Amino acid sequence: MKIFKFLCAIMFAQIATDALAVPMVAKGNWDLVVPETANDFHMKIKSDTRLTLIGHYKGKFTSFTGGSVEPHHEYSATWSGTTLFPNEKVHIGLSFEMEKFNEINIIDAYWTFDGNKVGTSIPLAAFKVTPATAPKGGSSRSTLRLSNPSSQTMFFTDVSYSIGNIETPLDQLMFNPEGLSTPVPNFSIGPFSFFDVFVDLPLLAGDFVRLQGKLYLEDNTYIGDLSYEHEHGIPLPATIWLIVIGLASLRISSKNHFS
Repeated sequence: MKIFKFLCAIMFAQIATDALAVPMVAKGNWDLVVPETANDFHMKIKSDTRLTLIGHYKGKFTSFTGGSVEPHHEYSATWSGTTLFPNEKVHIGLSFEMEKFNEINIIDAYWTFDGNKVGTSIPLAAFKVTPATAPKGGSSRSTLRLSNPSSQTMFFTDVSYSIGNIETPLDQLMFNPEGLSTPVPNFSIGPFSFFDVFVDLPLLAGDFVRLQGKLYLEDNTYIGDLSYEHEHGIPLPATIWLIVIGLASLRISSKNHFS
């Protein structure tokens, strides 16, 4: 009976956390404007699930280092090796596998020159798809959420998104000046707030959601272009857990009956 209760607890915990049959892919690419002379860029990302790096893009940089911090679900990344000058643009990217939630939260990002911080940290929007999954063979109505983790107001222009069943290679996930299939009117996000884009069409399990836009601050400072792509996941069906529990209970009942 203790084993049965234990298995039941696992089942309900698994259903409650919306476990995935396979990890989801989440990518972020940034075309950033260099504010002052710098030779390193640093970024710290946090999520509500384990982050496993599966790819990165260096752009003009020659070196990349990164590492995760568990159990806090954080990842620190550093691009380095190239001196960049004011108003120059650099393209960088990260690709992760995520176990449960589909989001990228950037909790810090800043430039350095020879190890010394240049200016202040720059705010970069977080991106999340809600819900993160759809039943296999089914679909779900979803929301694309951009969040502002900073104390400054963010302004977005040239925002658009697309949905497809083909993944974009990380090195090709760049801002498309012609826009994606569905345009979004310009909007702003206040400090520590968010903006939701309601997707017109249901997302299928295995779809890839791509969103892009240009980011400015309230003093009209142009931070750069953001491009995100997230995979819509497939949850592990609860029926599998019910079968496991059913078989376990039959085995326990049989043992009790013949003992």
